[in-house]
Amino acid sequence: MKKLLTCSLLAFALISFNAFSQDAHPLEGGDKAIDQTYHGYLSGDETDATGQPVVIDLNRDAYSRNSIFCDDFNIENTTTIPGWTEQSGDWQIFNYMLKMSGEVDYIWRYITVDGSAQADGCITGRAIYGSLSQVKFVGLVGRYNSLNDWILFKIQDNDNVGYWDSWWLYVNGFEVGKNTLQNYGTDAIIQMEYEGTNVIVKIDSDRDGIWDFTHSTTVSYTATGLCGVAGYVNAFMDDYCCGEECRFDPVSIPLSNIALFVALALMIGFLAFRAYRRF
Repeated sequence: MKKLLTCSLLAFALISFNAFSQDAHPLEGGDKAIDQTYHGYLSGDETDATGQPVVIDLNRDAYSRNSIFCDDFNIENTTTIPGWTEQSGDWQIFNYMLKMSGEVDYIWRYITVDGSAQADGCITGRAIYGSLSQVKFVGLVGRYNSLNDWILFKIQDNDNVGYWDSWWLYVNGFEVGKNTLQNYGTDAIIQMEYEGTNVIVKIDSDRDGIWDFTHSTTVSYTATGLCGVAGYVNAFMDDYCCGEECRFDPVSIPLSNIALFVALALMIGFLAFRAYRRF
């Protein structure tokens, strides 16, 4: 009976640890996970009087956004997007997502994050196809200095098939990589990491935390520039982040879940031992 009580208490403690870790605790400074919701970005290690991480409002341009900047676009429909500057064409927030607005004029459009200039960094976003089947793309822009100076990683419906069937990588308007005749779904996480001459692009086509595609290349354009989004026709961007490093690489099972498995193993093992002792 004593062994049963000890085992039960240990299992209960592990399960309690799992429940606590899964609770809605505030994010640690500088962290932001896809699908978590706030319209701003965390300042890093800075905390307020209550010990909570400081969230910098998107309109406060006095703060640098090089550390980490995230926007889930969870504001009401508007054509005025706080913290962003339209570089080409018109943009809007529609159904809590970023998209091009106005008439379809078949030009590449760009919008950039204010105060996000950096030479090296990482950009991640959620590329949502939408309901209308047509040739279109949405992409991640880094090192933006003008309409002709940037690096761009885009996911595209190139053949009007109704889903993302290709990706393309451009530097200053010149194609440096592509892959067509694929199926990356209609709701994918895309990422572009750039450091010096090295650029790595990734696609998680079903948003399961596992990169389904990875490609690396070298480029000659290494200037400091803004982070942003590019678009063509009617596609959407959501859960956008840019900063000095990637925050969204697929991770292993968290310790909290491991605790749950250990607790289950302890209980099964104890029951098996009890059954064995009876024979």
